Amino acid sequence: MMLLIIFTLISILTFLSWTEMLITLCLMMASTIFMINHNLEWASTYASYFVWDSMSISLVILSIWITILMVMATPSRISSSFHHKLLMKMMFVLLLFLIMFFSTSNFIMFYIFFEASLIPTFLIILGWGGQPERVQAGIYMMLYTVMASLPLLLCLLYWSEISFSFNMLLSFPCLFPPILSSVWICGTLAAFCVKLPMYMAHLWLPKAHVEAPVAGSMILAGVLLKLGGYGLLRLSPKLVFLAPFNCWVLLSWGVMGGVIIGFICLSQADIKVLIALSSVTHMALILGASMTLSTLGFNSSLIIMLGHGFCSSGLFAAANMIYERSGTRSLFLVAGIYTLLPSFILWWFILLAGNMAAPPSISLMGEMYSLMAIFSWSSSTAVMLIMLNFLPAAYSLYLYATSSLGASSSSILSSSPLNIREHMTLFNHITPLVMLITFSPLISPFL
Repeated sequence: MMLLIIFTLISILTFLSWTEMLITLCLMMASTIFMINHNLEWASTYASYFVWDSMSISLVILSIWITILMVMATPSRISSSFHHKLLMKMMFVLLLFLIMFFSTSNFIMFYIFFEASLIPTFLIILGWGGQPERVQAGIYMMLYTVMASLPLLLCLLYWSEISFSFNMLLSFPCLFPPILSSVWICGTLAAFCVKLPMYMAHLWLPKAHVEAPVAGSMILAGVLLKLGGYGLLRLSPKLVFLAPFNCWVLLSWGVMGGVIIGFICLSQADIKVLIALSSVTHMALILGASMTLSTLGFNSSLIIMLGHGFCSSGLFAAANMIYERSGTRSLFLVAGIYTLLPSFILWWFILLAGNMAAPPSISLMGEMYSLMAIFSWSSSTAVMLIMLNFLPAAYSLYLYATSSLGASSSSILSSSPLNIREHMTLFNHITPLVMLITFSPLISPFL
């Protein structure tokens, strides 16, 4: 744990070249894998501040991996300038906050790093976004997340007081009268539902993605949305003694919201907005599965988070490659990629197949588990679950068919092929997405 922090601090305090940044991140990844292989106890707590279990390790590895791909997505000829070296430093600051957030077991540090991750994200959008609307997008993101997180702070402080401990692993579930239980659940989970995000709390997400640079979109979709899911998985077991009706409301809201967003995706013409909204559909399954408060639901939530992290980050990287060659995000203006970029179309198809949870992606296992968990908790959700299962396939095929097929316009779309760096960026997104299904027992901390 401390080795990862030291590596990250060195990267922040020194001006590293593009190659040195990649080497540093690879060393961080190697040290994390070394700690996994030499850690005999999955759940080990240090000085009541850090926890190092399989859920934390999985998300820390995801954070480091996505940061490596963010650096790869930034060309070395561009990252040599001071302006883009500053962007790299922002990435490492954000990585430091993410490692600390996923590793802490202290309520106060949990909240501090949960909120601190917004600062470098806001600066990346504000400083490296391409349009004047980036200011509005950053303000939207800050207002939604900060306002929703204030009740969380009060709930965590009160929770620590009645538990006589700031350690979230040692705190016990709270018992409240039925009236106060609803207030408690809303105050505790509102911040995570906004960060996830949940339907009707998602308006900041498309704006942030559209205005963010490719590195910002990759880390936002790949890791930052998982902060909300991680918070739900850590704190929702404490809600097991509260009124089940509150969990039923959140589960229903998540599932129905995912279906509504799925239909909205089918009407989108902007590639980045469609990919951003598709994240809300996948996160709806995480919210629904975690609210079942079952082992199967928790396992499926973690697996979906990992699969979505690799898939959505890869989709944004691929969408940026299309934008660099076309100058537009419109689906109808980039038609005919198949004829002009044949080397790109295979990566594009595999990523979209992963987005619809097609085999052999890890997302298939996560969605199957989540559907089983939600249906076993309430069979009345069957119709909505069927729709939620087929809508991602519908809008993923819509995105693929509209962008890849049809008559190409050579005046709009440049046919310059992908270079080795771009091929490696997409390859390193797809490899863990497909191969992780063979290591699923290692990422199921609740079994």
